[in-house]
This record gives sequence, structure tokens and C-alpha cells, in this order.
Amino acid sequence: MIAVVVACAAAFTGCVSCSKHVQEAPVCGGYGNDTKLNTEDTDVWVKAVATRPDLKDYTPQTVSRQVVAGMNYRFTCRDKQGQVHTVHVFKPLQGEGEIKVTYVE
Repeated sequence: MIAVVVACAAAFTGCVSCSKHVQEAPVCGGYGNDTKLNTEDTDVWVKAVATRPDLKDYTPQTVSRQVVAGMNYRFTCRDKQGQVHTVHVFKPLQGEGEIKVTYVE
């Protein structure tokens, strides 16, 4: 439980003293809002696809995150035919394992 609280606190890096840097704090136990992918999200996606070559034709459009003992990512993707898929990826805490795809809808 302490690890989850620490992870939640560490995940919020927004500057709340000025309006242009205000970020929504992640919701512990729930997924946050869908957002565009940032550099870290893209890195997670690339590592996940490396373990699941069947996803190489999926292009992530947005991502939402859930703080757990690590981080769950929910990528909304489109395939080459334009169909929408949701790909769930788990990134464990550092030193606790590898990034893996946990579910594809």
C-alpha cells in the first residue's frame, strides 16, 4: 500500500502555482483521462510491441494511465483498416520485471 501511495505522489509532477503548467493529478485506483502520448508513453508502447509483434500495425492515438504498484497503460489504437482497439500494458516498478501487454480488446 505504501508503494502505491508513493507512486501516486511521484506521478504528479505538475506545477500548481501557475495555470499554464497545471496538470490533473492521477487518480489512485482509477484510470486518468485519455491524453496524447508523451515520450515515456511512446517508449512503453515500443517496448510492449516488441513483445507482441501482432500489434506492430496498431497506431496508438491516446493513452490513459492507472497508478498501481507500477503503471497500467490503456492505449486506444487504430489498425491499418481503421478499426479501433484498446491495448492494456503493465509497466512494473523498476527492477520488478518487464513491460508486458496484459489485454487486447
